Amino acid sequence: MTSALTRPARDEAEGRPRTRLESLTGLRWFAAFGVFFSHVAILLPVPYTNELFILGTAGVTFFFVLSGYVLTWTFFAEDTAPRFYGRRFARIWPSLFITTVAAVALLVGGLLWPTEGGTSLVWWTVATLLLVQAWIPASFQSDTVPHTVSWSLSCEAFFYAVFPFAVRPILRRTLRQLAVLAVVLIAISLGTRAWLWLANPQLTLENWFVSDLYYFTTHSPIARVSEFLLGIVIAAAVRRGWRSPVGLRAATGITVGYFALLWAWSWSGVWPTALAEAANRGSIVVFALLIAAAATNDLAGRRSLLSSRPLVALGRWSYAFYLVHFLVLFPIARQVFGLRSLYDFPQPSWAHLPYVLAGLAVSLVLSWALYRCYEYPIEKRLRALLRREPREPKAASPAPGAEPSM
Repeated sequence: MTSALTRPARDEAEGRPRTRLESLTGLRWFAAFGVFFSHVAILLPVPYTNELFILGTAGVTFFFVLSGYVLTWTFFAEDTAPRFYGRRFARIWPSLFITTVAAVALLVGGLLWPTEGGTSLVWWTVATLLLVQAWIPASFQSDTVPHTVSWSLSCEAFFYAVFPFAVRPILRRTLRQLAVLAVVLIAISLGTRAWLWLANPQLTLENWFVSDLYYFTTHSPIARVSEFLLGIVIAAAVRRGWRSPVGLRAATGITVGYFALLWAWSWSGVWPTALAEAANRGSIVVFALLIAAAATNDLAGRRSLLSSRPLVALGRWSYAFYLVHFLVLFPIARQVFGLRSLYDFPQPSWAHLPYVLAGLAVSLVLSWALYRCYEYPIEKRLRALLRREPREPKAASPAPGAEPSM
């Protein structure tokens, strides 16, 4: 998910830009890595790190913006909705299926949180596999949802449904219109979250996770679609010839600086719960800047650390890593420290650190194996079948090298 060098394969005038944007694949790994540590902060907290690690929740925001960008970048004028849906199914559903089956097995085997099982487990498993769980607020308070991180895929499924109908009108906009649209989408994303916080000052760290507002502002596909649409707008501007005036190093520095400021803010003790929300929503701006800068860098033919082979490989594994990491961390926390619930927050301890590192190592090995032995081969076969195209030669680079998965 491919040479590290960018190479256009067709004239962009045909509406089919084919330059590989490998830096975006490398960036995917850092986003997945951030999500991993946000769950470490919940399940295996380490002293003095929680305020930093919890900022990793913004990794999902990055994936939503990136998804809109890459799908628009690889869109071509003669594409059809059925073909697009077929490619998306081949890309995300097989790995969702196998990891959901694994999650159910762990749940029934007593390695995850206690559950009532039975009909409720069957219902939530079906909802997960049909990618509709993010539309059901109760899914975030039920102990029979087997695959908790899959909520973002439910959001993505909605984004995919919208994409064929949104991309063409957006691609027809002028650069000035696209700029206005980007500002509007950012204002909607930030404004909605700010209004909810100001209108509900009673929300605290203790009651936030079980409130309907938590569902609406964090997991609802409607609440998150502006992030995906912003990615479409940025890609449309780049396809029209716009290039980021901010270089990749500067954009990286701005992103790091932004999260450093949030981390510093966390030590002030002001609005500790709002911090994670500010990271998720405020990060939409710095992530848009970073994605545009990385794409511009690749289009100019410049190499970067992000397009290096190790990071591109990790980026390809990032979808599998995202799906398996929670299923690794929770059993460790449960077996070693007796963690009993998703809302049973243990106290930070240095004794957790070796288990965090072990969880990271196991997650990496499993994600590599899942990608190489299952995800990529199954995707190739399904894409060939659904599009009625011959399968790629065995030695071909993975395609689509930079496509998002979350």
